[in-house]
Amino acid sequence: MRKINLTRQQWLLLVGAVIAIVALGLFGFRFARRIINRPDQEPIRGWMSIPYVARVANVPPWVLYQALGVEDEIAVDITTGAPRREDTDKRFKPISAHARDLKITPQEAVRKIEERIKQGPPYPPPPIQSPDLPPPSPTPSK
Repeated sequence: MRKINLTRQQWLLLVGAVIAIVALGLFGFRFARRIINRPDQEPIRGWMSIPYVARVANVPPWVLYQALGVEDEIAVDITTGAPRREDTDKRFKPISAHARDLKITPQEAVRKIEERIKQGPPYPPPPIQSPDLPPPSPTPSK
């Protein structure tokens, strides 16, 4: 049998390759385990916005605005159910900011939203726009 003579650089390269393969296997295993054991839905947190929670929970956003009691704060575009473009700064307002405005704790606001999501359908129709607001801009047809 022939003896293998490796130089120092070859040894370092071999050790580095083994370390890289072990690290790849370890992180790959952790990633696969996390994907397999992923929860169905992430818990609602105070930093999340209402449209984000509505999208994840598959609930119309105006339903969650009404559950929290801030439906008057944002004008809803009747055609899409989304906040109007003029209210984009309010659209990304976190739940904790809404709670602060309502003088309740963020946990109470999250609890109200979670209760409304658990109720499920039927959902009320979107609120009617106030007459002093201009009509929604038409969406281009495709």
